[in-house]
Amino acid sequence: MALPRNKRPLPYTRQQVDEMNAWFTEHKAELPPTLQLNNYCNFIHLPLTVDYLIEVAYDHQEHMYFGGYFRRLQEIRQKLIEDGYVK
Repeated sequence: MALPRNKRPLPYTRQQVDEMNAWFTEHKAELPPTLQLNNYCNFIHLPLTVDYLIEVAYDHQEHMYFGGYFRRLQEIRQKLIEDGYVK
C-alpha cells in the first residue's frame, strides 16, 4: 500500500539544494557550454540548464515527482568532476 502523499519522504532537502547551488555557483566559470552526460543525454546550453534545474529543485522540493531534476544535477556534477572540467 502506498504512503499518503503527506507521509512520503522528500526526494531531497532544502539544505541539499543550497549545497548544490553553492557548488555550481563556485564552479560556474568552469562549466563547459555543452555536456554529453551519457549516450542519450546531451546538454547544449549547460549553464542555463543548470540554472533551470536548480530553480525547479527550489520551487518543487516538497513534491516527490520532481526528484529527478535534483538527481540530474547530481549526475551533471559527477560527470564534470570525472571528466576534469572542475576540481
